[in-house]
Formats: sequence, structure tokens, C-alpha cells
Amino acid sequence: MTEVDLPIPGARVGFALARRALLLIPAVGGAELRISLDIHRVDDRKSPPPLMLSALMYIDEAPSLGQRLLARLERPHTISPAARATAFELIGFVTDEQLRLVERRRADVVYAHLEVTVAGVDGDPPVPFTAICQVRADLESGEWVRELERVDAAAHAEVLVPITQAPEQATAAKRIREARELIHAGKYEDAVAAARKALDPLRDSPAYKAVRKSAQGKAPRDRDQNERFVTAVEADFAMASGACHDDPGGTDAFTWTKDQATGMVARIAALLVWPEL
Repeated sequence: MTEVDLPIPGARVGFALARRALLLIPAVGGAELRISLDIHRVDDRKSPPPLMLSALMYIDEAPSLGQRLLARLERPHTISPAARATAFELIGFVTDEQLRLVERRRADVVYAHLEVTVAGVDGDPPVPFTAICQVRADLESGEWVRELERVDAAAHAEVLVPITQAPEQATAAKRIREARELIHAGKYEDAVAAARKALDPLRDSPAYKAVRKSAQGKAPRDRDQNERFVTAVEADFAMASGACHDDPGGTDAFTWTKDQATGMVARIAALLVWPEL
């Protein structure tokens, strides 16, 4: 909750991000962006003036760090906040490319904040006034993904990207991020090919090779957990290899839809977080 004193006698207003704050509506070349704020009066003034609202929305690399302007938002009509909080929408526009960039930058949370400007006229004779406040507008992953899927830019894979300091795993995570961006761009076969490369460090490790060797020749029911995991890795590697080769009479007939590519990338990403063999 953020409260701001208006530069008029006895006027104070409170702001908070609404429970369902984000709405994206498909538009030409992008999306209409709507952010809902719960707004209420904190004062007991009997006849407060109507207010005009606008805001600049910034995307942050982390809370209050590395901000980048995303959009200007406005409330098309004046509001008259009551003592009980009421949701009001601020409306703006974002391009498809902006949505892709936000998706590329985000972690599990879309870190954001609003610089809200409150304006109005009060007094006799009337005197204009303005006040500015900062409101946190962080968006949880589920809310962001749900709205992103409503617009055309949502060629989106919500996959688990491992976070690690190990160089070989960092390279694999980079491949998954590349695959996710290729899905955004509609390049589904290239996305699967990029994700397949993420398995190379795992498959090249001596421990993995030893488990793979021990699994060979065993009946499926006789394999232990790690041996079954390695078998699953080999199956997914073989499937994804179809995006890398055009073998006559075989992989040259492979096609990849958005859903198939998303599923394949997600499967490979999940394999990368298996405990070390």
C-alpha cells in the first residue's frame, strides 16, 4: 500500500496493486495494456475534488534496480475515490516486440513499478495541483503467462530454466533460453534443435556414460532409477535430433507445431535439473 498527500488541504489517497492487476487485449502490432489499482481515500474530507490519473510503467531487473520504461498509462475519465478501496484501470499500449523483451528479461516474477501522477483542480478560485507516487507492480509468473497467451505475441514456452554456477550447466540453460526465444519467433524446428544442444554436456559426462552403459542390455523392468532416467534422455535426444537432420525417408518428414516444440523444450529443460548422477 502506498499513500500520497495531495497538495490541497486535508487530502490523502492510498494506492495498491489490485489482486488481478494485469489485462492484455490483442491489438494490431501489440496489445492494449491495462493495469488495475485499488484506490481509496485516507482522509475524511467531505467534498474531495475529482482526480485524473496517469502513470509510467517501468520493468525492473530486480526490485527497484535496472528500470526500463515500458509504457505510459492513463485513466480516460476522472475518478472520485471513496473510503473503501475500488479498482480503477489505467490503460496503455505495448508492442509485440516489447512483450517479447519483457519475457526474455523476466525471472519467475515480472518486476515492475508505476510512477503514478495524480492531478486535479481545487479551491475557489480553482487552482490546479499534481502529486506523484511510486507503486510496486510486480506480476507473478502465472498471471503474466495467462495474459501473454491472450495475444498473438504469446508463442510462449513456460519452461524451467536451471540456475547454476557450473559452466557446463550454464551453457545448457543458455540453450533453453535460446529455444524459448525461437518459439516466440515462430521458429519451432530451430527451437527444438537448440534445446537438443542443451543435452550435450549431460550426455558427455563420464558418470552419464557409465550409467548408459549399465542400462544397455537390461530389460526395462530391471533398470534402476538412474538407468531409466538415462533411457529417457536418450529417447528425447533422438526425438529432438529430428529437428537437426533431414534424413531421406525419415527425419526429413518431421514437422513441429508450436505445442510440440513447447512440449519438447519443456521436457529437455526438466531433464537438466535431475540430481547429478
